[in-house]
Amino acid sequence: MNEKVISLTDYKKVTKLQKIKSKCKMFFLVIAGAIIISLVIWHFFVENIARYDVDIPKSDNINYQNSELIAIDNYKLAQLMHGNMKQLTIIYFYTTWCKGCIKNFKNINEIAREFQNSDLNLVVVAIDKEMNIKNLENYFTKYDKIYFKKYYLNDRDNFGQLLQENNINYQSKLPFIGFYDSNNELIEDFSGIKKYNFIRKKIINLLFLNN
Repeated sequence: MNEKVISLTDYKKVTKLQKIKSKCKMFFLVIAGAIIISLVIWHFFVENIARYDVDIPKSDNINYQNSELIAIDNYKLAQLMHGNMKQLTIIYFYTTWCKGCIKNFKNINEIAREFQNSDLNLVVVAIDKEMNIKNLENYFTKYDKIYFKKYYLNDRDNFGQLLQENNINYQSKLPFIGFYDSNNELIEDFSGIKKYNFIRKKIINLLFLNN
C-alpha cells in the first residue's frame, strides 16, 4: 500500500493556508454579524424614533399641585369617561399603598404633561378601598408638579358594577391603564408598571398614526 509522504515544508504550507481560511471565515462572520446588528438597531431605534416624532400640540404645563383633591363617586367617574368629545380616553387607577404605582407615577405624570393639549382625555383616579385623605395629600407632596387633576374615589359601593357597565377590564392588579375610543369602546388595557415610551407610543399610534 502506497502512502503519500508530505514533506515538513508542504505540511507547514497546508497548515498556514488552513489558518488563513479560518481567519477569513471568522472575519466574514464578524462582518455579517455587525451588519445584522446595525439593521436591528436601525429598525428598533432610529426608524422608530423618526416614526414617533410627531407634532404634538404644545402643552400649557398646567400644574395641579396646589389644587384641591377632587372626590368622585361611580356616577361621576362614568361621566368623566363619557362626557367628553376627545378622540381617546385613558383611565388610570392607582392606590397610595401600591409600590408599582409609586414607581410608575413619574411616567403617567409626564404623559399627562406632554399630551395636556392633545385630543386625549386622561382620567387618573386613586381607588384605595379605605381612603385616607391625609395619606393621599402626603402622596402628592413628594412631587413638585402634578399635571393631572387629583381625583379619588370616595365610594367603592357598586364599584364592580360600574366597571362592568363601562367596559373597564380592571382585575384588581395595579396600576391599571385602559385605552378607550371616542365611542367608549375598550381598545386595550394593561396592568403593572409600564415605561413612559411604551405608553407614549400607544397614544401616538392611536391619536396620530391611526394604528
